[in-house]
Amino acid sequence: MGFRVASNVQSIFAQNQARNLNTELTDSVEKLASGQRITRSAHDPSGLAISEKMKSHIRSGRQAIRNSNDGVSFVQVAEGNLTEMGNFAARLRELAIQAATDTMGDEQRRLVDMEFQGLKTEIKRMTQDARWNDTRFFDGENQKIDFQIGIHGDPNASRFTLDKRNLNLTLEGTGIAGSNVLSNIDARNSIDSMTKFIEKVNDKRTTLGAYQNRLQTAISVLETGDINNSASNSRIRDLDMASGSSDNVAMKIREQATTAVMAQASNQYQGVLKLVG
Repeated sequence: MGFRVASNVQSIFAQNQARNLNTELTDSVEKLASGQRITRSAHDPSGLAISEKMKSHIRSGRQAIRNSNDGVSFVQVAEGNLTEMGNFAARLRELAIQAATDTMGDEQRRLVDMEFQGLKTEIKRMTQDARWNDTRFFDGENQKIDFQIGIHGDPNASRFTLDKRNLNLTLEGTGIAGSNVLSNIDARNSIDSMTKFIEKVNDKRTTLGAYQNRLQTAISVLETGDINNSASNSRIRDLDMASGSSDNVAMKIREQATTAVMAQASNQYQGVLKLVG
């Protein structure tokens, strides 16, 4: 083998290996620090594309869960108001039965009717005041309330609608606006009116209960999807820390070996100087 001093081929080869190892070590440290196998597109282009799409679905799904929970709160607040309205309706029917008997005089019926009308006024106030944010529950307006419970725009797959007309409990809408107990005939008519009113309140509660069950089911489905999507994304993107740590240690050993080789390559031709000298 000839002696050359212009080019230290062994050292050049070792330097090239050192550069490659340095790049790999940088990637390894970056992955270990982030806990992710893919920190940039160069690591796995197709895997990154799949992972990013799944991340979008995961975030969208979690927002849909929050929307559905807000919908449950909406229904629960409405039902709480219906509970009180049911109590008012039961008291109105009780007063109508009290005034329907002929053992009551006109003056007594007038006093009973004062409470009767006061309860009706309170029901009217509730239909105007009971609300979630700016949405009234029972005012009978022709308004539809959409609950976005999915991650797509398809109305059939991702949302359902509550028609407020189905919750109309205004005095006019329930047919009790003109009811009174000033006479036994009026009181007896009011008994029937209040019976129907109680049935309507119960019907609204049933309607809201069905919506709440549907929302709870949607939440369960979304939570299951979130778990599965998160697990799938983890398998694609997250780093196996044990494997990553082992690879990192192996690279450091190789780096140390390469450094030693570079030192030996630099010292290998020191003897050539003796020929010159």
